[in-house]
Amino acid sequence: NELNHLVESLFPEIETFIRHNCQLYLYMSTVNVCRCFCSILHYHIFLGKAVPYKRSISFCRSCFIFAVAWSWGSLLQVQSRGKFAATIKQMVLEHDLLSDAESGL
Repeated sequence: NELNHLVESLFPEIETFIRHNCQLYLYMSTVNVCRCFCSILHYHIFLGKAVPYKRSISFCRSCFIFAVAWSWGSLLQVQSRGKFAATIKQMVLEHDLLSDAESGL
């Protein structure tokens, strides 16, 4: 549920920012970027197993941030990476993605 929420709420915002504010080294369709994102995320959630390990909310959020950085961020030209990093950091703070979510359960 946490990953679905993050993807549905933040992924469109990230894509819009990149398409309007960054220079791409390589253009990829949103579908292909999502495929890369899902591959990265899948690897970290499943860690090579057929069934995912039980993961904490903070671990899932960290995986989401990592997958965004390596799927979308890998397409950017060098001069756009700073803007991208600053925007991702701002989103992390605004959405409180690094808080210890388990403490509220």
